[in-house]
Amino acid sequence: MLLKLFRFFFVIFPFILWGQTFKEISFPVYEGSQLIPQPFTGGWKCPQFSETDFNKDGISDIYVFDRVGNIHGAYIGKKKVTGSDKVEYVLAPEFVAHFPNAESWVLLKDYDKDGISDFFAYSDVPGVDGIQVWKGFYDLNNKLSFNRINFKAPYNIIFFPLYVGGQSNLYVTRIDIPALDDIDCDGDLDIITFNINGGFAEFYRNESVEKNFKSDSLLFRLEDQCWGGFYESGFSTKINLSPAQGICFKITPGELAGNLRHTGSTLLTIDLDNDGDKELFLGDISFPNITLLTNEGNCKTAWMNKQDNYFPAYDFPVDLPVFPAAFALDVNQDSLKDLIFTPNAVYNSVDKNAVLYYKNVGTIQKAIFKLEESNFLIENTIDFGKGSSPTWVDINADGLLDLVVGNYGNFIDPGNVPSGLFYFENTGNLNSPSFVLKDSNFLELKRYNSVSRDFSPTFGDLDNDGDLDVLIGDEMGKLFYGENKGGAGKPFSAEALVYPFMDIDVGLYATPSFFDVNKDGLLDLIIGERGGNINYFQNKGTKEKPFFDDSSDYEPNSTRLGAINTNKPGYLTGSSAPQFFQTPEGLKLITGSEEKGLLLYDASQRLNSFPVLSSELSILKNGFQVKPALADINNDGFYELIVGNARGGLQLYATPWRKSLVSNNGNEPDISKKINIYPNPADDFIRVDIDLSSEVYKGNLYIVDALGRTLLVINNYILGDQVLVSNIPKGYYFVRLESKKASWQAPFIK
Repeated sequence: MLLKLFRFFFVIFPFILWGQTFKEISFPVYEGSQLIPQPFTGGWKCPQFSETDFNKDGISDIYVFDRVGNIHGAYIGKKKVTGSDKVEYVLAPEFVAHFPNAESWVLLKDYDKDGISDFFAYSDVPGVDGIQVWKGFYDLNNKLSFNRINFKAPYNIIFFPLYVGGQSNLYVTRIDIPALDDIDCDGDLDIITFNINGGFAEFYRNESVEKNFKSDSLLFRLEDQCWGGFYESGFSTKINLSPAQGICFKITPGELAGNLRHTGSTLLTIDLDNDGDKELFLGDISFPNITLLTNEGNCKTAWMNKQDNYFPAYDFPVDLPVFPAAFALDVNQDSLKDLIFTPNAVYNSVDKNAVLYYKNVGTIQKAIFKLEESNFLIENTIDFGKGSSPTWVDINADGLLDLVVGNYGNFIDPGNVPSGLFYFENTGNLNSPSFVLKDSNFLELKRYNSVSRDFSPTFGDLDNDGDLDVLIGDEMGKLFYGENKGGAGKPFSAEALVYPFMDIDVGLYATPSFFDVNKDGLLDLIIGERGGNINYFQNKGTKEKPFFDDSSDYEPNSTRLGAINTNKPGYLTGSSAPQFFQTPEGLKLITGSEEKGLLLYDASQRLNSFPVLSSELSILKNGFQVKPALADINNDGFYELIVGNARGGLQLYATPWRKSLVSNNGNEPDISKKINIYPNPADDFIRVDIDLSSEVYKGNLYIVDALGRTLLVINNYILGDQVLVSNIPKGYYFVRLESKKASWQAPFIK
């Protein structure tokens, strides 16, 4: 009932709610008979984990930050059921919607011991490596929130005093993950990070306690330039250990010269034997394994004198090609810290068995870890590997919109990253969709991987035979074309694919869609690309035989449709992914981008430059290389928005955008008039009438599909005349009657 009232409110006052009612939603999705619990998380590629309490309920929750897309994630922990060893974690994006913008790495730590997590992240100053900090607090709704800490230092990041006078930023690269922990056992938060030239770990002591500030300050001094005494060469998994406590491992001048700049390491400190000092987990950019260094020193002077280069050698060693990272949190609420290992390399990271959860089955005096899950949290969501490009289409001609998704690929090992299309059949009904993965190599597209990959599909009836043909963009900027031989009302069937289609080449990463831009009854081609511009190719053929010039130099083709540029300022790439859609407010264009999220434009006036309509889509935080698709998939009269991204997942939203059956003259439908469509459901024809009393209808009739595409136009339609629909596939459609005064609409089923 509340939903109906909400929808009614929007109908009456659309201007109030425009851009403000996006809500993450979900529909059932199955892989075989297995229900995917949280399918539309957006996916995780290089997740970083922290333990926190988002809602102040005293139960540990899990915070996730993914450096691929710089995305925040929240999983609310449920209280463990007595007798069970598994804790349920529920995705709750509303708890991180307001989190600070960050990139590369984020760790939540309670530095001031107030029981509230604080926010430590890579510097937000371009070109300056370091750490920004935000102090945590709970707002009036008991949601974890943050205020920026203002340091009395340049760039508002952590600095430390130099022995020679002056100060310098505490150096942590965007590639590394530092260790934030109480290293010297005095109760405040210290930092371990690698030297700018690599090899040695540096210990930055927090002098908050020493200067009588308790533990509520961040006052750092470089205490030790070779903490633990060890040296990491980066050329071998073996770590060079110091022969005695308090001594640095000695390297030759040649070794130092050969390692002039640090390339990448991840650090986690943790006390595994309850003796106060911290052991160290170390991941390296060159290797798939994790090394555990055991500390035989003390809180004052660390000494790493034992190493397990393939931790845990006693169980299943970590193997995450390449560059693993380690995180400690109490996953199963037993008061013992468990371990999670994830990939940390943005490129060439493994996609399957990629989030390793090792349960601590030991004691507080002796931690022992056992591999419990290989796809922790990822197993609960849709994950296509790297990249995802969705589209809605009725593949099996049952009148319901199915889901087809292309991907960049699933990384298995270097040079083996298969890319293809995935087909999810809608097995629900018109009002309650439900999807089942039917084919993970739809159209057998993987056979083309030797010459093509990164597929972006779209569908449209190019040859006017009543069925939808397929067009697929690829990494090379070219197109595959598959003519649907199924026929009207029959399941999709393409015998062969043509490549490249009409020699069209937009450069790199073609992302096509169809729309009749010039309103001549022919579908034109709209193609996004790596450069951030949008290409327009006018259909110069006929309804039965399309033709597109292969060059944007041929007018009226254009490489700058609407003068749109999705590039981030200062960048050369923008990865546009456009789609037109009609609303009562007029024609809109939505496009994805490389790093600017979703962008919305007013295309109703067909101007040379499309005005930007809303910047509020950025609050959706979809990440990098986002690709949108719109359709009304639950028959509520509003578009649903599905978004793919570089992480290989999907996000699904209810939108405030009503599906339009209104004319370009801007008149709203007069809902006091009722359209009568019969027979309904239809077979070969329909008749349309309307309650106009003594008025005479003078106008046009339109038939529009669930995607908002106009399939049939009858000018000067006479009420009651037959409208042939035999060539239209089975499905859910709308009739629109449009006159100079107003327009009316109603649905029908064929």
